[in-house]
Amino acid sequence: MVSVVGAGIWGSALAMHLSRVTSVNLINRGASNQTEPGIIHPIQRMSHCEDDAIIIYAASSEAFPEVATSILKTCHTLQYLIIASKGFVWCDNRSMFYEEWLKDHGFSGDLGILSGPSFASEVESGVNTALNLATSSDALFESARSLLNHSHLTIHRSLDTIGVEICGAYKNIIAILVGWMDQRGLGLNFRYAVLVKALEDLSNIIIHCRGDIKTVYQFAGIGDLMLTTLSPISRNRKFGDLLGQGVNQAHALEQVQGVVEGVEALRHLNWLNQHHQCQSPFIELVTRLVNEGISVEDIITIIQS
Repeated sequence: MVSVVGAGIWGSALAMHLSRVTSVNLINRGASNQTEPGIIHPIQRMSHCEDDAIIIYAASSEAFPEVATSILKTCHTLQYLIIASKGFVWCDNRSMFYEEWLKDHGFSGDLGILSGPSFASEVESGVNTALNLATSSDALFESARSLLNHSHLTIHRSLDTIGVEICGAYKNIIAILVGWMDQRGLGLNFRYAVLVKALEDLSNIIIHCRGDIKTVYQFAGIGDLMLTTLSPISRNRKFGDLLGQGVNQAHALEQVQGVVEGVEALRHLNWLNQHHQCQSPFIELVTRLVNEGISVEDIITIIQS
């Protein structure tokens, strides 16, 4: 038995995929989703998975400290925890990587970070998808591969949990920027010039945070960044589109159906930018875009630097 924490569209898609090879507990504090009886078991209490050896966390990064505390108190036999939520943990007025938070709170099992270009609707409908699973544990990777690597989904190993986490947050802020740019009619040449500079910036951030620059060129890096940035169904891209049309932040957030992860990601990325001395021009630029607005000249300055 494997448990998936978080019954939103992403958690439900993962549970549906897992259910092809095993029984799944789908843990959700709200009302249960409709699922196939006998294969996926919607439950509301963590106590139902106290004997599970593997848990996949697919709820929001904002909810992680509260939910993870419950997991650690309840699931005493937990060996493997896979984070399928993109972002960081905010705790004690600072941004933390998942591994940092878990180590500080006594988790002694193995950790994996699952990320890559993966719209939940396509995973659920059976579209071919490739993801990175970052972990230092051979045993965790083999267990996860036996559960996830089938049908239309394949997972590829990374050893860089830090880089994979950073990529999962950074791509959302670039999607906001590109959405804004496209609404301003800045053209394809300029769009791709900005994306090249953004990849350079992402590489610099990962190096300063002691990650592996190779992650930028994997599924969790450029793959996820291109999907989120260029797809019209990306929520972060839609948010940027609305800002580019002159809609203010509050109304743009209301009009986008679902969470705009890039707005919360800015808080964490700004913390990393300051405390790891990354000097990221794009983090500063998108922060100003979201909060007060920018001009085309602000972007040109970055391209020409």
